Amino acid sequence: MIPKENNSRMEVATMIDKELKAAFSLKGTLESELTKQETMSERIEVRKDLRKCNQKIREMTDWKDDLKRIRDELGNNKVD
Repeated sequence: MIPKENNSRMEVATMIDKELKAAFSLKGTLESELTKQETMSERIEVRKDLRKCNQKIREMTDWKDDLKRIRDELGNNKVD
């Protein structure tokens, strides 16, 4: 039986994976959209969204790294 704390970490890691996948998909869409914008003001808005998306990706990657570090410190099951 997997300890409850380890199971919770695995659930969080799975949620982060899903959010990262969605964020990378959004990033690709925004990058594509950026090339289609005709005016500078439209491109500015898309770039703002891209910055927010990249920041969210960095945050989630950091969270994932923290989970891996915790796993390594506790010696529990793999968190990828």
